[in-house]
Amino acid sequence: MHRATKSTPFTVWLPSGAIRLLLLLSVVSGIPCRALAAGLLDLTLPRPANAGEIPPLLVSLPGPPPTPLLLKVTITNLWPAVLTVTGRINADILIQNVGKEPVLIPASSDFANVMKAGNHDRRILLVGLQLTHPHGSKPIRMGIGTAVGSETVPGSMITLAPQETLVIRGAEILGETTKWWEDGLTTGQVTAKAIISEEFVEDEKYASKNWSTDAISGNSVTFTWTRSNQ
Repeated sequence: MHRATKSTPFTVWLPSGAIRLLLLLSVVSGIPCRALAAGLLDLTLPRPANAGEIPPLLVSLPGPPPTPLLLKVTITNLWPAVLTVTGRINADILIQNVGKEPVLIPASSDFANVMKAGNHDRRILLVGLQLTHPHGSKPIRMGIGTAVGSETVPGSMITLAPQETLVIRGAEILGETTKWWEDGLTTGQVTAKAIISEEFVEDEKYASKNWSTDAISGNSVTFTWTRSNQ
């Protein structure tokens, strides 16, 4: 498995797991997921041929209590500075394992191979942003990347030892902000927070057996959102 690098601690807020279903449904096929270099998981690289797509999981509720995800999360970069509904937002997100045990981070874009029935300890990494417009009624949550991993497939997960860090890079079109356009909102300084979570999949069928708590960044970054010229 890949290994990450050590760094200085950051702050995180761990709220409820409500975003998990939103991110699963908002993941767009074609977003790649693999390690670019030591310490960086780049979810914006081209996917390999025949990688397959990630459909929504079968979920049975109520399920077991969410598994704690002991990560501190920080947005270290977000660009460009000005975006419209059709703009592509990019983000670098630093995660740090603050627990006492290693954390496994799914790192593969090969859904077809990694998520085969029978593979052990199948997982899905969900990376998202929470966007707040100063005049919006409520925040918008959107996915900017996803990856899969399995203990059965070597190299499909990154082992993050205690205190080690990893940068995750994701990107997505701001189509979700069409809601602001429809509500008549104009240019504003939007606040972005990062959200990291994991979904744990049963070995023999494509169904959720549990999920993690959400790890939300302690910091936030702002960008200018404006209505499309069209």
